[in-house]
Amino acid sequence: MESRLAAAVAGPRRPFPRGVGGPPAPGYSQTRDEMRLFRRRRARAVAFVLSGGGNYGALQVGALQVLLEAGIRPDMLVGTSAGALNAAFLATDPTPAAAQRLGEIWCSVCPQDVGAHGNLVMLRRLLTNKISIYDSQRLAHFLEAHIPAGVVTFGDLEVRAYAVAVRLPEGALRVFGDVSTDRLLDGMMASSAIAPFYPPWPCDGALYVDGGVLSKLPLMVAVERGATEIYALDVQDALGSLGESPGMIEVTGQTISLMLAQQVEAEEALVRRRRIPLHTISLDHGGLPFWDFDHAADLIVRGRAAAEAALE
Repeated sequence: MESRLAAAVAGPRRPFPRGVGGPPAPGYSQTRDEMRLFRRRRARAVAFVLSGGGNYGALQVGALQVLLEAGIRPDMLVGTSAGALNAAFLATDPTPAAAQRLGEIWCSVCPQDVGAHGNLVMLRRLLTNKISIYDSQRLAHFLEAHIPAGVVTFGDLEVRAYAVAVRLPEGALRVFGDVSTDRLLDGMMASSAIAPFYPPWPCDGALYVDGGVLSKLPLMVAVERGATEIYALDVQDALGSLGESPGMIEVTGQTISLMLAQQVEAEEALVRRRRIPLHTISLDHGGLPFWDFDHAADLIVRGRAAAEAALE
């Protein structure tokens, strides 16, 4: 399983520069982005890696605030789903002040901002076999409104950032940000297109869904892009927990969470095998409801507490 995961994250083998070292194959022409990626692999690079987590992504904001306040600055940010949204925003300005602004954004979110409908609309979309429960355009507009002016592509960011998504139907991993001209909005929307809530995001003639399908906590994506030390912010039970009287949705969410936990363990083992320092901060939502955006402030406080304890 570990070898298959490593292969999926690294992508298809190429003569150069995917394999570090060695001359290029005859006739090989390096692109500017590939040369940039190869050079960066050689330098020291601290990576913040952010897992998926839906509305629990607010936990990561509290942890990010603590890390930045402690003087730990990322050279790259890598995220899946909600983690990709946090990573992209913070990469525009990786400072404590920006992390505070990110917290304010999370606290301002209401269900309508992310495209949520009432129960009757949701039921009608399910019964009529629509491609998703929600329309993703409202979320896209919300994100566009909070991306700083002048930031359009990953190349416009202050530090490197990568958003992980999965291409349908073949299930290939795509890392938005590998090419500097990748649009930031495409990466954010593709990485957070979690089925069945949001439809696949169209980009470059393909459809993409939530990166958590293959890599909930994309540690190896960071390693393959030169990370020499990793701070991982991992939301536990990212699809909710069972609670006292679980129903079908809670049981399904917990089942998927167990599958995702196996992904994370496999990637952690690969990172440790390479002897790369890994500092994992486990973020517990304390049983707060999934897809409920009324508790962002509480989640930020919990995230801060977890990071403070981890740094002691």
